[in-house]
Amino acid sequence: MKQFKCLVCGYIHNGEEPPERCPVCKVGREKFVAVDNSSGQSEPAPRSAEKLAPSPSSMARKFRCVVCGYIHESDEPPERCPVCKAPREKFAPYFPEENENGIVYDNLFDVLETAHEATKKITHLKTEEMVFETYYFLPGQVIDYHKHPAGDQIFVVMQGSGEFFFNCGSETSTKLKVGDYILAPKNVWHKIVNTGANILVMTQVMARNAGMILKSTR
Repeated sequence: MKQFKCLVCGYIHNGEEPPERCPVCKVGREKFVAVDNSSGQSEPAPRSAEKLAPSPSSMARKFRCVVCGYIHESDEPPERCPVCKAPREKFAPYFPEENENGIVYDNLFDVLETAHEATKKITHLKTEEMVFETYYFLPGQVIDYHKHPAGDQIFVVMQGSGEFFFNCGSETSTKLKVGDYILAPKNVWHKIVNTGANILVMTQVMARNAGMILKSTR
């Protein structure tokens, strides 16, 4: 039997053809490649597509949209998120008392399926020290030159392609593809351009009080 690997999340599919959609991260079949097992080396165990379920003793009456963070108070999640329009399966039980104790669990790949319906930036986590966000760039969209005077910024490309520019007196750039990570050091001018034909999705982690200065075009 053949095996096919999802290039986005690493899920391994067994069958004669790749699946129509990855059961883990929901990308289309074009993101699968055939796995060559001729070397005899064993493949890592496939990532489970199952969700973590809360115990009956801790059933929540709040549900959080994993796409935009909206909190819904009811015995059941809504049919659609009133903020980003994501379907009800994008809602997870929300336990604020657990989150306040510092334990937070979510699946970032849940965001990618409804990227076109989501806002241009989503904040997943925010603490006193750092912020974790996802940016969405439509084809041709640009975040122009800016810098953060008080903190580094780390990006990871989750979907799509683009180009990352630095300017430390002279301009340099690097092409971006899925899986790339890039550091924008504090106080260094940088910009991001979606040069691809599809949406570009990038997550970023940065110091919460890093600040932001836009570069003057004059």
